[in-house]
Amino acid sequence: MGRAANPDRHLHSRSDGKFRYVRRVPLDALRALREYDPEHPEVVRRSLNTKEREVARRKRDAMEQADDDYWASLVAGDLPAKETYEKAIARAKSLRLEYRPAADLAANATLEELIARIRLIENPADKLTAAAALGGAGEPTTTLDDAFDVFEKTIRKAELARKSEHQRRKWRELKQRGLTNFKREVGDIAVEKIGRPEANKFYEWWLDRIVPPKGSGRKALSASAGNKDMDTMRALLGEYMKYKHASVAYLNPFAGLRFKDRSKNTRPPFSEKWIREKILKPGVLDGLNDEARAAVHILINTGARPSEIVNLTADRIVFTAETPYIDIKETEEREIKAEASTRRLPLVGIALEAMKLFPKGFPRYKDNDVLSATVNKFFEENGLLETDKHSLYCLRHSFEERCKKAKVDEELRRYLMGHAIKRPKYGYSEDLTWSLDAIQRVALP
Repeated sequence: MGRAANPDRHLHSRSDGKFRYVRRVPLDALRALREYDPEHPEVVRRSLNTKEREVARRKRDAMEQADDDYWASLVAGDLPAKETYEKAIARAKSLRLEYRPAADLAANATLEELIARIRLIENPADKLTAAAALGGAGEPTTTLDDAFDVFEKTIRKAELARKSEHQRRKWRELKQRGLTNFKREVGDIAVEKIGRPEANKFYEWWLDRIVPPKGSGRKALSASAGNKDMDTMRALLGEYMKYKHASVAYLNPFAGLRFKDRSKNTRPPFSEKWIREKILKPGVLDGLNDEARAAVHILINTGARPSEIVNLTADRIVFTAETPYIDIKETEEREIKAEASTRRLPLVGIALEAMKLFPKGFPRYKDNDVLSATVNKFFEENGLLETDKHSLYCLRHSFEERCKKAKVDEELRRYLMGHAIKRPKYGYSEDLTWSLDAIQRVALP
């Protein structure tokens, strides 16, 4: 008989007239339960503490749904057998209780609450229900790896879905670096046990690397590198604890721990003279493969980021418009750096000719970081770097510098570069007239 056909399913009336919830545990769930408690009963019995049938039905519905969810999670393997605390949390929810450790109950619970919890444990009672009702599973002990698993696969799932496979891999590598450094230098400590002393220890370890003792012979690392690790730990702990324990006030132990970076590692622009006489000298780039050479030409006359160029797809390379252009925007397959990066850039001169050679994009360099390494190596080997501080990306800064010298309106210049504009962008994306005029003034050769 199905649920709808049997409104009194799992309801048994006791001798005192009160109803009890009685239900046989499915075999697959029972097997999973007995990995934790070999003596777990085949049938669960819980008092509903009411003589009113309608009230009993409502309580039964809540317990039934909680048990269904709990048993399904066990069968699916979502709750590892050894994680007693997580299982006790799930069981407490099925009992419509807030799980509280035994020490907390002893110190703070009222007599009425304790009595109510004790009454939930009836013979035959399973150990997990007793642990859930009386806090016998102790305090939470979530490993950093388990917390990161939830952080990546649940908390940040929607954000990561917008990234490409390569972007997701880079995101994960950066976060794992911070996690690995913390575990190695401070310890693989349960998330709930990490406090300000542990956070300070990690901060001090990084401080020693950023400002090494005089005479140590160690090279100072950048404050940016340390901040990335601190940000990883702050985000992981803060977001995980909020997700798992939303009702509990949590003071993030990494709050306010950041390093001030006084150095400005800005890349110098290539001079226009250098680009014309060295990089664009006939035959100089013949040793580069066709895709890399085309990307260099497009970068020179658009100022686009190298990653924005090589990840273009055919639908965002437009030759049929009155003014040919590339459409830089976020897609289902790949996230862009920021909302301000969304823009349309007219193609003129060597950029237009280069783009015509690859109307469907750049498969060799799509969704990877190989282009910059390839071009930088070629430039270095062929004397095309103006100084040892120059790199491929400096061609983008050269475009911006030429715009400044040509007195291109600052707001339009920020739009062309994909930088934030303090007010909404009007007209630029749909009407390419203004941006075309600006690019034509600075285009090379």
